[in-house]
Amino acid sequence: MIMEDYEQQLPRQNRFMKPVPEYHQITNDLFIWHGYNPECKTDCSSTAIRTPDGFVLIDPVRLEEQAIERMVGDDRVGAVLLTSGNHLRSSLYEKERLDIPIYAPEDAHQDVPADYLVKDGELLFRTLKDHRSARRRFRRDRLPRTGRFGDR
Repeated sequence: MIMEDYEQQLPRQNRFMKPVPEYHQITNDLFIWHGYNPECKTDCSSTAIRTPDGFVLIDPVRLEEQAIERMVGDDRVGAVLLTSGNHLRSSLYEKERLDIPIYAPEDAHQDVPADYLVKDGELLFRTLKDHRSARRRFRRDRLPRTGRFGDR
């Protein structure tokens, strides 16, 4: 694929997102960043985790190239991991630019061009484990009132 064709393959809402210039380092191995998507009028967040196999970009919003180079340093980016079929964002761009695979949940196989489909509970990159079944069991009404998220 030619880089110019990248945007044409993106879902419409991702074509309007500008590359993000900054990220936040939480620990030596954990980074986050977010970018505003004007089409769906929301902030989209992304995470990078350093693993023994290199960095894994989770649901990546496109970072400016200088920002990702600063974050990764002498290490490398080893993969993109999607948590949902509608989180493609800049995954195709990063896949081509960095020559890395895309991992996605097995139930997202029709929504994204994944290289690997991840099963519930599967250990990835010797560090990360898919916990979709735990998310399904989570219920907001079990949270104490002070621990609720959102507008209430």
